[in-house]
Amino acid sequence: LRGHCINARRHVEIARHLFNRSERSALKVMLELVDSTLEMFAGNLQRATRSARAGLEQARQANLCMPLAGSLTNLGSLMLFAGNPRAAKECLDRALELCDGLIQVRLGVVDSFAQIALFEGNPVDCFTFLKQCQDLSQSLRVPARTWNDLGTDITRCAYFEAIGNPSEVVAIAEAADPELVRRQFKDVRTTVVCAKAW
Repeated sequence: LRGHCINARRHVEIARHLFNRSERSALKVMLELVDSTLEMFAGNLQRATRSARAGLEQARQANLCMPLAGSLTNLGSLMLFAGNPRAAKECLDRALELCDGLIQVRLGVVDSFAQIALFEGNPVDCFTFLKQCQDLSQSLRVPARTWNDLGTDITRCAYFEAIGNPSEVVAIAEAADPELVRRQFKDVRTTVVCAKAW
């Protein structure tokens, strides 16, 4: 993604054209998952929701666990963005049931639960979910922070803003910035820098 939404959109459409010639359902399902994620970050929530639902149905039909969990996670986030935390929780509960061994997906699910807790004005539950996110991130065996891990910094900033601790928001933003710059994750960086400016 790296903040280049127009180029990413073009590549998704090229892939869609190529994958339509294939009988491999996994490719089409993963494309819908990527499309829903891309559109969510680009702010096109209607298209993101359409793609998340299409990915969900295709993953169910093909019996593909990881893209099913990913599509449910995206759909849960989109339901929250639409102001429907109950529907968001239902999607995320279903995704969580599928996350055995899928630490990255579980991280996204738990981060979304933290966002719901914030939306509902429950900072105690939000903190509990953020602690789970931290534990999941530390359990990953990767050379650098992942997209999902860096994305939790946005929720952490929102949490510390909600409890009135701006110095922690600044600390999170400053700690994440070198990695966000190095990896060119412009969307996450913009959001974290904006939280820092608060």
